[in-house]
Amino acid sequence: MNKVRTILEDVDPSLLGHTQCHEHLFLKKGPSYTITPVLLMESLENTIAELLDFRKAGGVSVVDAQPAYCGRIAENLVRAAQDTKVKIIASTGFHKLEYYPSECQIFTKSYDELVNFFVHEIEEGMISSTNDWLTSYRAGIIKVALDSSGPRHSLISQKLLEAAISSALKTGAALLCHTDDGIQPTEYIEFMLHCGLSPHRIILSHLDRTCLHNELLIKESLSKGIYITLDTIHRYKYRDDKSERQLIMELSQAGYARQMLLSLDTTNQRLRHYGGEIGLDYLLRSFLQLLKDDGVAESDLFYMTVGNASHVLPLQPK
Repeated sequence: MNKVRTILEDVDPSLLGHTQCHEHLFLKKGPSYTITPVLLMESLENTIAELLDFRKAGGVSVVDAQPAYCGRIAENLVRAAQDTKVKIIASTGFHKLEYYPSECQIFTKSYDELVNFFVHEIEEGMISSTNDWLTSYRAGIIKVALDSSGPRHSLISQKLLEAAISSALKTGAALLCHTDDGIQPTEYIEFMLHCGLSPHRIILSHLDRTCLHNELLIKESLSKGIYITLDTIHRYKYRDDKSERQLIMELSQAGYARQMLLSLDTTNQRLRHYGGEIGLDYLLRSFLQLLKDDGVAESDLFYMTVGNASHVLPLQPK
């Protein structure tokens, strides 16, 4: 059986338990902070407290969606996993280009260098926040950022995306995709499929806000066989929890429960121990019960929180 690559060890997918597939546990101060101050979580103590609350509520596993060079603190992820026993799946790949320093080597690496780097972080070890290699502490998923301009809108974006897809094919890792407002997700899905990636290795995040008021586009994306994370929960800037629950219910009733993942896409504004509103345990502590009260089947909730993660997160090399 294929294993899930957590930052500390490879584990059987049956051990993942309740899993949130798009979170941010640490974020170093940098360009993203200048864009929005909610993107700053540097405290080992605070994040460990969040993870302990999460574990106490029944959480087992978390995907940290922060790749190298734009705020990932890999050494803190290692320490947090060791101290809390939460299974943390780290990300390699790339995020929005505005989150990188202008001189960052993510812009200057060749296609082959990018592939080698992403593969190395999954198969050998990740770099720390000070660019030292952390041998044997490895990433288990590849993060990419997709914007509204399409997969071929710039040479650097296309190079990064193609390198990430190639790395996913080489390692068997899933592709975890950030999406921006106004995105046409099916255009990206078709591009990834054309490059040889199977739909069950693709996770599109944030469609519940980037395709706001266009549920048909979400369903069209799901019809391609990909996974989505529904992570606009308790984010009233975009939608309230009642409308989010209605969307989850509608997609579930349409037969897509086995392709849906629930998460929070955390920031310091959302993590309780950073002074935020809800905490990493909000799904377990409150939101899942509300979905049950709404009538979402427990079997569907199981897939959204446990079963689907155990299918999409294991490395599946060809």
